[in-house]
Amino acid sequence: MGHDNERAALLYQHRSNSADRAIADGLNALVEAEQGKGDDEDGAAGHLVPVA
Repeated sequence: MGHDNERAALLYQHRSNSADRAIADGLNALVEAEQGKGDDEDGAAGHLVPVA
């Protein structure tokens, strides 16, 4: 990582993990909001169809 010591590297890694979590949580909220719209513009797209 190019840090001068282990402590600096660990601090950077912790902050990076926290930022990754915030991004993932934000994307998850966007996906859930999109799925919850219920506008059904795609008809049956995304639904499982039984196959005999």
